[in-house]
Amino acid sequence: MNKYILFSLLLGLIGVVGCQDDEHVGTRTETTLTIDGVTDSTWTYFSFVTGSVVGSSPLGDAQSDARWYKRTDWDIALCSDMIRTNSGTSGKGKGGIQKISNRNYNAITTAPDDGYIVDRPDIVIKR
Repeated sequence: MNKYILFSLLLGLIGVVGCQDDEHVGTRTETTLTIDGVTDSTWTYFSFVTGSVVGSSPLGDAQSDARWYKRTDWDIALCSDMIRTNSGTSGKGKGGIQKISNRNYNAITTAPDDGYIVDRPDIVIKR
């Protein structure tokens, strides 16, 4: 599939804290994103700050993964049904992801302060 549509960041099932702009961390803006270029063999890196794709790398390429790990200009990366956040083993950013359950998504006005999961080698976040 060449594009995924993220409705209010994956239908409101997860919250993401961006990596770059600390001034806006904790606030939520509802928007619909269409991210082109997502495939089963390529990571597509997206920045919430710029609202655009900032690059891509082949799935399983350790050298590319090491280069992206050092960058802080991306927030999430998508490859097939997998998601990376700029956090933990995927990046040195301040990203993370969390499932929001038992709450009405429309009632959430700010991102939670804690409870985010950072990327680790023993878990893969899937849509």
